Amino acid sequence: MSTAYSDLHRRLAGRIVEIARMRGLPEGTHIAAAPLADELGVSRTPVVRALSLLAEAGAVRRDENRGAFLADLSVYDPQELGSAEEALYWRVANDRLDGRIEAQFDAAGFARRYGASRALSQRVLSRFVAEGVLERRPGGGYRFAPLLNGRAATAASVRFRLATEPAAFDEPGFRAPLEELGQIRAEQQMLLQSRETPGQSVANFERNARFHEAIARWSGNPFLLDVARRHTALRRLRQYRIFVEPERIAESALEHLAVLDAIEDGDLASARRRLAAHIRDLPSAREALSNQQEDVAAE
Repeated sequence: MSTAYSDLHRRLAGRIVEIARMRGLPEGTHIAAAPLADELGVSRTPVVRALSLLAEAGAVRRDENRGAFLADLSVYDPQELGSAEEALYWRVANDRLDGRIEAQFDAAGFARRYGASRALSQRVLSRFVAEGVLERRPGGGYRFAPLLNGRAATAASVRFRLATEPAAFDEPGFRAPLEELGQIRAEQQMLLQSRETPGQSVANFERNARFHEAIARWSGNPFLLDVARRHTALRRLRQYRIFVEPERIAESALEHLAVLDAIEDGDLASARRRLAAHIRDLPSAREALSNQQEDVAAE
């Protein structure tokens, strides 16, 4: 992979992949640089460079006479091909998951540890803070929020989700815009064809998360959307690694599609039941809730 790409080129490459995934664009779709440049608010030149980066990775196919066409987007690995910010973000996430970084630290020590500039470090730290993964300490520095590790924490997470996510359908202002519903449906269809490939776990988790956040957003209740986003952030660091099992991903996608079908049919009561059953029947949820019941019975 060529190193002659700037952070801007890498950020744009990620945005192009995101746009293609959100719109459910199939392989072979023609990608024109000029419209993309307008949509992304940049000139045509960096978009062309971003497409070249994607072509080197195999996510885009270049034809000398006809332009660029989508190829296999699953080969796009944000941890490897993303911007310096994206690379540092996932490096820190992995260190946190593997216990290689302390729970509390200061910004200067963080920058030294990762050999990052002050500006880059601040952008990554601010991103973790915005996602609810990091907290600013009153006396200075940062503190990681507890990971959702262990069966007690997982069981509590499941109960929280059961109490909040299906409640979206009870909101009087619930409305799913057809265009957005179609985009979410297209992403879930993509998950049905998911393959176990490097870097795919991140994309799979984000597609899964967008489904759940969309339900909260369609409720019209900003508080439900806020808690959904914050809880997703807490789950992200632990769960993105497990989104590489094709059978498990496909089962989840089918359940998501059943919820979307009920929404499209206007049967919100059925959508509510299906979403609650989906959350409750996740393998990690079943195990955690079952173990907790056994613990209570043994007391």
